[in-house]
Amino acid sequence: MIDVRHVQVEAGIHTIGEAAWQHCNRLLIVHLPSTAVCLKDGVFRRSYVLHTVTAPECRYFGSWVFKECYALAQVGDQSQTGNQLAPQARLHTRAFEKCRTLQTINLERTAYDPGDPNRVIPEGCFSEAGLEMLTLPA
Repeated sequence: MIDVRHVQVEAGIHTIGEAAWQHCNRLLIVHLPSTAVCLKDGVFRRSYVLHTVTAPECRYFGSWVFKECYALAQVGDQSQTGNQLAPQARLHTRAFEKCRTLQTINLERTAYDPGDPNRVIPEGCFSEAGLEMLTLPA
């Protein structure tokens, strides 16, 4: 799978398994259907040239899911601006670590859960990322 550049996942897929496209050094673009709501740990980890991941209804972003995706610039619902993530999106430890090109993330539609104080931004989620703007819920 090392030569894959573009992935189009068909509707019906719910979960992308752990490390599914880890180390895909030529992978540029991934389009996930609205049925895909879960990206397990390290799905795209160290896919260095990955630029765009369309995941309009993804609610679970596992640990290290985009770690060291240096070229990642677009993620979430591509019909929205500012990398809008789905309602109830939940980020896990170091999800976007070292995503140096990622400039904006919009979590505005993410529901607040008072029982989980770490719901929106967990430990090291954006460590060494290139964020210039982070939009949080009111």
